[in-house]
Amino acid sequence: SLKNILEIWYPEVSHFCPNIPIILVGTKLELRDDKDTIQKLKKDKQTPISYHQGLTVAERIGAVKYLECSALTQMGLKT
Repeated sequence: SLKNILEIWYPEVSHFCPNIPIILVGTKLELRDDKDTIQKLKKDKQTPISYHQGLTVAERIGAVKYLECSALTQMGLKT
């Protein structure tokens, strides 16, 4: 989750690996439009993470890049 990035992962990475460039990658991009996933999230009063939300967190942690991809569809993996 984005909360875990801010509260757990970023502090740990910046502590043990200071001064390294960070690339934040949003995975499972295909689930953003998946009806079953949206319904499950809705039950918990949540929504899929938007590109803007991911980009905002990337900016907050000083990431050099924010990317999104899907291993299933290969979106964002092949250029």
